[in-house]
Amino acid sequence: MAIHPALQSLALNASPLRIQPGADLGVPAGLTSLALGGLPERGLPPQVTRLTRLRRLQLVGASCGPQGFQLLPQLAGSLERLVLQYLSSLPPASAVAPLSSLRTLHLRDSVRRSTVEAASGLLAAAPQLTELALAYSSASEAAPLPATGLACLSRLEAFSLGWEAAAAASEGPELPQGPWLGSLQRMQAPAGMLEASVDALQAGASKLKCLAIPGLDPGRPQHQQLLQRLAAALPALQRVCTDAPPTEGWEDALEGARLLRPGLSLVSVTDLPAEVLSEDP
Repeated sequence: MAIHPALQSLALNASPLRIQPGADLGVPAGLTSLALGGLPERGLPPQVTRLTRLRRLQLVGASCGPQGFQLLPQLAGSLERLVLQYLSSLPPASAVAPLSSLRTLHLRDSVRRSTVEAASGLLAAAPQLTELALAYSSASEAAPLPATGLACLSRLEAFSLGWEAAAAASEGPELPQGPWLGSLQRMQAPAGMLEASVDALQAGASKLKCLAIPGLDPGRPQHQQLLQRLAAALPALQRVCTDAPPTEGWEDALEGARLLRPGLSLVSVTDLPAEVLSEDP
């Protein structure tokens, strides 16, 4: 495979991805972003250990068990962003703890009810994280939050929790209280979850500036009340984003919220995660 020596980003995908351990892929050692889809049971190929400048790694559809991530610690000097999507198992805490440069972790359809404990261990092993995203294909697939792991993330600045058709979820579990809320500046979460979590947010999220709320319709009286409760509870709140189109009721909702939080803006956007999370690799 001929690869330009100045290449910075590479994506390899197959089902399964077949990379012989001793094969020379010709990938430049200066590669900074790598996406691998369809990893086999043996997990990460040993060739990744040669990528000493790799900052962003995305793994999609891996069928390997926890042992398949045993090479992750060899990326400890450079890896800043890890995206795990459609994995059958999560990396063990022992594979994540050495990644001292890791700041961003996205788990997409990789945390299930059977792996919540593993997810908590993974988060607890990376207390330096500043950005965390948990995403699911549907509300029915959403697992309980890894609360014990979240409690360890005292430096977290951005948190996104979402699934498709989140607007259909009129109720949601309460966000766990704890020090992980203290440094949050940006958050995405469904309206039902926020409605159940106003007290927790008021107690801990004193720095939260931006809220992205899928399914929030400020024209509905129930959501107008939620907006006002959030404005009263969050002293740093400056911006609320929704994926709903503006309606006549927006002005009334915003006027009421601004009585509690002057300068608050309410905007309709098409890409809510982009309001909260940094750019994907």
